[in-house]
Amino acid sequence: MELQKTRGIVLRELPLGEADKLLIVFSDTNGRISVSAKGAKKPGSRFIAASQLFAYSEMELIKGKSMYILRNAEMLESFFNLRNDFDPLTAASNVARLASRVIQEELPDRETLRLVLKTLALLDKGGRDPALIASIFALRLLKVQGMLSSLSDLELPDTDSLKAGTLAAFDYVCTAADEKLFAFSVSDEVKAEFSQLAEILTPKNFEL
Repeated sequence: MELQKTRGIVLRELPLGEADKLLIVFSDTNGRISVSAKGAKKPGSRFIAASQLFAYSEMELIKGKSMYILRNAEMLESFFNLRNDFDPLTAASNVARLASRVIQEELPDRETLRLVLKTLALLDKGGRDPALIASIFALRLLKVQGMLSSLSDLELPDTDSLKAGTLAAFDYVCTAADEKLFAFSVSDEVKAEFSQLAEILTPKNFEL
């Protein structure tokens, strides 16, 4: 069987039998894939670290009939600090959930993968409002996936009542270069309205 190498981040981890895990992985070469990590739940397993939520690893895989089988994994980033604070962990979990909904199986999407990794890195570093970071991610994800262009294209009530700062933040997220995406700040009032806007739009576009 052919051995495939890829880099991927674990978006979900599920039990698979008594000792194994089923991982939903966002792969740089194959988009969303299902991976069986055999023995990952056993103490001392060599896959314990790489099979945890948010683990980003260099993986060696064998493609089976219904899923890939993990043969080897070298951890690149664990985003360990996310587990030390409830708010960053909640925001990161939302990022992983949205990404797992929108990415396609066996279809590379490196732009979205870069966005996920950058967002998790900021949440892991701390010092910024996790809710704002998650809202920026959600709206940018809509943009990257071709689901969002401008507010005028959306059927939303009361868009004329939005604060000027909210409109400016929205336009910035839609147009900013990747390296400057998160490089802005807003007032608490604008932050609340901006986050509410992201919450309204996200379920509508990523409904299962």
